[in-house]
Parts: sequence; structure tokens; C-alpha cells
Amino acid sequence: TASWNPCGGRSTASWNPCGGRSTASWNPCGGRRTASWNPCGGRSTASWNPCGGRSTASWNPCGGRSTASWNPCGGRSTASWNPCGGRSTASWNPCGGRSTASWNPCGGRSTASWNPCGGRSTASTNPCGGRSTASTNPCGGRSTA
Repeated sequence: TASWNPCGGRSTASWNPCGGRSTASWNPCGGRRTASWNPCGGRSTASWNPCGGRSTASWNPCGGRSTASWNPCGGRSTASWNPCGGRSTASWNPCGGRSTASWNPCGGRSTASWNPCGGRSTASTNPCGGRSTASTNPCGGRSTA
């Protein structure tokens, strides 16, 4: 089926090869919001944020959902899945810099975030399972622990 939305755009509904329905509809702002099916039978969605940018959500090969969304400042904040099944996130701090958090091969989380002064403060996980941290002091030098 193909129908028209109140704003004059066309909204479509079609069927995927696996027998499920894949829909595409229009958001209030005039952009197209799509929902499609991945090869594994799960639904993968793509929608539009209020600021006019596209926010996407897709499925990883392992069956988990990987999301990408937009922060209020117009930058993209992403979250993706690592091969081991854990979630690795990347988000934006209030100052416009990117703060990242990723997962190490051993299953522990290794984080990197930004301090208020514009320097990067990092925290990582060592191979033995303990946390090894490195942070930036207010004076601009690095203080390690």
C-alpha cells in the first residue's frame, strides 16, 4: 500500500523478502522516517530528530541493536556494539567535545571523557582486569594513577 500523509508527502508500506512488512512514513517536519527489516528478521529503524538531522538505529550481525542518535547541540552521538556482545557508547559533552566510552577485548569497559576545562581525561582498563586511570589536572598537565 501507498498512502498520502496530511502534509502532502507519500507514506509507503511494502513487504520484505522474509515475509514481514517494511514501512516508511513521514514525520511532521516533512522529512521521511523509515523502518526496514534486517536480514535476520529483526526491525531496523531510522527516524528524524527535531533539529532536522537524521537519527539512525540499525542491527548488528549478532542480533543486538546498535543505535545512533543526535545530541541537542547538533552533533551526533553514537552507540555501537562490540564483537563480544557488549555495548560501546560514544556521546557528546555539554561543551561540544566528544566523550567516548569503548569496550576492551577482555570484556571490561575502557572510558574516555572530557573535563570541564577542555582537556581530555581518560580511564582505561588494564589487561589484568584492574582499572588503570589517567586524568588531566586543572593546570593542563597530566596526572596519572
